[in-house]
Amino acid sequence: MQRAKLIRNAIFCFYFAVFFVICSSIALGLGSLQIVNSSALVFLLFGIALLFLFIGLWHATREALLSYRIVQLETCDD
Repeated sequence: MQRAKLIRNAIFCFYFAVFFVICSSIALGLGSLQIVNSSALVFLLFGIALLFLFIGLWHATREALLSYRIVQLETCDD
């Protein structure tokens, strides 16, 4: 069950990262059209995207290490 939670958290974080990258791209486009004049908004959205990406990578790495440990226990015939 722990592996399923780690995978779920990793996937949600990756989805949120993609969402915030898209939002930062839209904000950047609106800024180039002079609709939005806040470059801080673009940096904030992109920073949030990177944060979610790193959190997702953390969960995915923990799941991979847990899976590796489980495989080691199953293949040990001592």
